[in-house]
Order: sequence, then structure tokens, then C-alpha cells
Amino acid sequence: MTPRTPLLFSAGMVLVLLLGTRVPSNSATLFLILTFLCIATLGTVGGLEKGWQSRATNYRGAIRLLIINVLSGSVPVALIGLWIGTDTPAGLGFLLLAIVPVAGGIPAYASALGVPAERITLFALISYVIALFVTPVLMGVVVGTREMQGVLWLTVMFGLIIPSVLGIFLARTITKIPIRIRRTFILIALLVVMFGIGSSLSGLDFDLDTLGAPLAIVVLIGLLRAPLGALIGAFLNRSAKLKTSVNEAMLAGGYRNCALAGVAALAIGQPAAAIPGALGMVSEAIVMALIALREILNRRSVRKT
Repeated sequence: MTPRTPLLFSAGMVLVLLLGTRVPSNSATLFLILTFLCIATLGTVGGLEKGWQSRATNYRGAIRLLIINVLSGSVPVALIGLWIGTDTPAGLGFLLLAIVPVAGGIPAYASALGVPAERITLFALISYVIALFVTPVLMGVVVGTREMQGVLWLTVMFGLIIPSVLGIFLARTITKIPIRIRRTFILIALLVVMFGIGSSLSGLDFDLDTLGAPLAIVVLIGLLRAPLGALIGAFLNRSAKLKTSVNEAMLAGGYRNCALAGVAALAIGQPAAAIPGALGMVSEAIVMALIALREILNRRSVRKT
């Protein structure tokens, strides 16, 4: 793996997002987005390294990653949302991003970087189980209505929990598909999700009145969010009580389920609140490139010595 791959992915995300804004959304847009989000989650969880379940016994390490994820990923983003204002689309979007669990593809990202998948997969699954109960409740508190809480619960179920469980049970079948084909389908699915989010944003005026914050500020924070979270995760990894590996800590700190945050914003009828989630997917692709570049430089340094 080279830094070029995630950077191209990041550029592709930006391109389809912009193209999506040129296509008006309709009543089927949310269903289309949720369907392809389900496909992406199913493919990433079902395509994990064979036999990881029997080796995933490091619960203490998984809990450490969960703590890093909350402290470096959830808390700072939630504070940003509160600072912008919970009554604004931009503030709501960052709060939704803080509430969702870790990205469904994080075990695949770890494997691509040469990080053993067992511990980080266990952390992701623990995060998902907690999200099943906590995420819809917190989202319901944020949006303030029981009706919206039910919509969000269904979104989390079909966008995250159900495909994750199916992925585990269908792993043998999914792993028989060549890895290049699987990755291509996952990439296409995520691009379709981003295109759908862009379509939902079509017709909006991205000004202070629409977002509740200047667009430049929202874009800057959205793009820096994952790299800063990864850096905080690496810093927390220095603590003996949270020690894992620096790459795992950076992944846990930088990644959120941005697609789910964007879909949740659309589900409650707040398309402008999907912008932080859409920017987050681009931001996280940059983190992958930075970690990959760090690994390449480390390997070169080792060879020279």
C-alpha cells in the first residue's frame, strides 16, 4: 500500500460529492444511500482476515482503543458541535459525527497497513454493540423527538448493526470473492453514498444562514478533524494505561462512521447537517495516507540502519 491510494480515494470522494450536488435528490435518495452503506459495511466486516474470531481475545487492549476513540474522536467533535450551536445544521452535523461509532471499515484499514486485525476488530465490534443502544438514544436527545429517535434507530440498525452481523455469518462466502473485486465493490458503494449525500445537498445555499457557521470554518474543521483525532490518539497511546500500538491508536482516534452520520442527518430532514460527515470521509482518507507514509519512511529508516 502507498499513500497514493487513499489520496486518490479522497480525491474521488470530493469529485462525486461535487457531482452529486448537480443532481436533484428525490424520495428514493435516502433508500439508495442506506442500501449502499449496508453493502459497504457487509463487505468490510465479512472480508476480515480468516480466523480473526478465534484470535480476538485481547479485551483489555480493545477497551483501551475504545477509550482512545471516545477521548480523541467523540469528545473533541462534540465540543465543536456545542461551540457552533446545537440549533444549527453545522453544529448538529458535528454532534451526529461525535455520537456515531467507529467506521465499519477500520479492521480492513488496519489490515491494509499491516496492523493485526484481531484487537482492532474486537474494539470495533464492542463499539457497534454499544452503539446499538447508545447511539439512537443520544441522537434522540440531540434532535429532541421520539419520532426522530425511532428513525435514527432504524438507520443505525440497517446501516451498521445488521450488515455487521450478516458479515460475520457470511464471512466464508464473502472471503471467497477475490480481494480486488471486494475492495472495488466497497469503494463503489462508498462513492455512491457520497454521491447521494451530495445530491441531498443540491439546491442548498451554503451560507451562514443555512449552516449556522461560515462555510470556510465548517470545511476547515471537517477536513482537519480526522488528522487531529489521530494525533490525539497517538499522544494518548503514550500513557501506560492506554498503551496499544501507535497505528491502532491513530486509527481509533481518527475514524468515525462518517457515512452513518451523514445518513442520519438526511433521515431527520437536515441535509446541511450531512456536510461534516461528508467532509469526514475525505479527512479520514488523508489520515490513511499519512499513516501509510509514516510506515514507508520507518521501513526505509530501518533498511538504512
